[in-house]
Amino acid sequence: MALSPVTSSLAHGRNKLSIPKLFALIIGIDEYSDNNIRNLSGAVADANAIEAYLVDTLCIPKAYITVLRNKQATGEAIVNAIQGLGEDYRINRGDPILLFYAGHGAQTKTPMDLMEVWSPHISMLIPHDFAPTNSQSRAGQGVLDITLSHCLAEIADKKGDNIMQSKIPGLHTHVLLSACKEGETAKERCGRGAFTSVLLDTLRAVGTDKISYRDLITRLPDFAAE
Repeated sequence: MALSPVTSSLAHGRNKLSIPKLFALIIGIDEYSDNNIRNLSGAVADANAIEAYLVDTLCIPKAYITVLRNKQATGEAIVNAIQGLGEDYRINRGDPILLFYAGHGAQTKTPMDLMEVWSPHISMLIPHDFAPTNSQSRAGQGVLDITLSHCLAEIADKKGDNIMQSKIPGLHTHVLLSACKEGETAKERCGRGAFTSVLLDTLRAVGTDKISYRDLITRLPDFAAE
């Protein structure tokens, strides 16, 4: 459930990683307001680790990084923060943008009005204020992948298609690294996400200037098979 900086050429898996100006939205949710949702133990730790890697290792200014943790990560706040990247005057076209999410995800039946343009089941991120029994009001809704797809398409239109995402479904034109596939469960170990820990260890060991995304993916273990 983690990412590293990307350049436009890296979005197509050809060149090596570099360290340009980068903007990041990092989301980590351990605590959920609904008692029926199991709390996690490693999502916020993963978010903190990603932030520390960007700041301490890649020297990304903290002003370029937005972090939403637990209660800050409501459905509305997540969508607003993603949309805000498209309106950020500091981000030039082609600047790399990192979206990192650590927390629960789920699938639900696609709403009837979307059945003609979407698959029978729709994936979603589970925000802090998600209410499983609330299907009418905007508050408490999951962040549907079709919503994320539209938001990210708008960012790509305004800022360029140089977006890297973690655990955010729905787009196929951007670089995506995920701890698990749909229907699988990401693993936590020793208070951290197993995927994030291995990913950051690999990036620190090899160096972001010496590895492509394609090479990086081949170095990562298949946790679902363990």
